[in-house]
Amino acid sequence: MTPKTNRKLFGPLFLSVLMVVCLMLTACSSAGQATFPPTTVAVSSAVAVPTAPTVALTSVLTQEPGTPTMLATTRPTSVVPATRAAAATEDAQYLADLHATYALYTAVPIPTFGPPEPTPTWVMGLQGCTNLPGYYAQMYGCWRGMYNGELIGVSGGRQGTSGDRRQGLLMVFHGPLFDPTAATTEVYSTPLKMGGIRLVSVEGSRVTLISYDFPAILYTPTPPVSPTPGPVFIFDLATRQWIDPDGTPLPTRSPTPSPSPLPDQSPLPSPSPLPSPSLGPSPLPSPSP
Repeated sequence: MTPKTNRKLFGPLFLSVLMVVCLMLTACSSAGQATFPPTTVAVSSAVAVPTAPTVALTSVLTQEPGTPTMLATTRPTSVVPATRAAAATEDAQYLADLHATYALYTAVPIPTFGPPEPTPTWVMGLQGCTNLPGYYAQMYGCWRGMYNGELIGVSGGRQGTSGDRRQGLLMVFHGPLFDPTAATTEVYSTPLKMGGIRLVSVEGSRVTLISYDFPAILYTPTPPVSPTPGPVFIFDLATRQWIDPDGTPLPTRSPTPSPSPLPDQSPLPSPSPLPSPSLGPSPLPSPSP
């Protein structure tokens, strides 16, 4: 066969194959565009329709080719009461075991207290004093007893380092405690500044105090001593005054008088003015004729 004959034979064959391929492609494209009837799924109004694929907790939606269906699986309700009943039985058994275990122990009896103990009694009469630091008033010789139906305490002493240590004091305490810092404590200064004083006796309403001689035993009962030569102070609890041995109240110390002003002095005479000096030369005396 010549080349010209080959062209005449294969030309129509090539066109026929090309037409068959075109028809097949057209058929495939039309088959891909085939529409299926819309499918509907019945959903309860209480369940929101998701816009994206989601996984439901209590139901599974499946769709097969053809008719859509919905398969729902629900947890059986009979399991929950059975589980609760089993838990309640286990708790009851645990409590029963506890009661059975601790029932073997006998309860400890609660001790009963006897009658109330008697109230402690305070030491009466002359006794020692317990002082606070030296900053506070110091006590020398203390006495506790009943006066006019009231339990009081009395002591001698002096001012602390915060005041004048030469100033003697007598302190009256309302109650059983000797506390110079209490708000109810009465403090009376001696008429003379002769240092601390020591309480030596209380007879009725009269309190006798003498000069305090250092050192002295402060933490033992003050022994009754006879007044030694020196000042003796007597204080009357009834009138709250310092008195003489015969009962005469002592005059209170008058305040230190202020210095009297100096007498008025007459003003000194003013000096006479000096003559003013002349600036020019003094004139010469005129010649005598």
